[in-house]
Amino acid sequence: VLAERNRLDTAGILAFYDFDSRRIVARSNAPTDAALSVSLRVTIVHELTHTMQDQRLDIRRLEKSAADAQAQDAITSLMEGHAVDIENKYVDSLSDVDRATYDKETTSTGQTIGNKVGDVAPVTSVALDAPYIFGPGLPN
Repeated sequence: VLAERNRLDTAGILAFYDFDSRRIVARSNAPTDAALSVSLRVTIVHELTHTMQDQRLDIRRLEKSAADAQAQDAITSLMEGHAVDIENKYVDSLSDVDRATYDKETTSTGQTIGNKVGDVAPVTSVALDAPYIFGPGLPN
């Protein structure tokens, strides 16, 4: 199960905010740092939201103060829900050209990820995906 989870993470994560180092880590195939794809820009907006959350709320301290795993899951869902809401607002603000490019890139990325991890049991991604799916419906 851990090996399958690692495959999912490796295939699907463009960027993440490291709460310990307080840095965003991103990967890109762009020829220069200045040439970020639209989908990576959208992901960076999501991760920048986490930097703001961490600056305002000290997320690691908040998670450590959680009474149990359910409370930690609730914190994660609120955090990811907020970041997804901001990400969606950014996507809505894109020009028509950038929006079409974003849609094309996300479709292509989805197909690439599916090819890499299509044989991974779907239940493996439930815990990973749940905060991104259910979090945006929570008030933030």
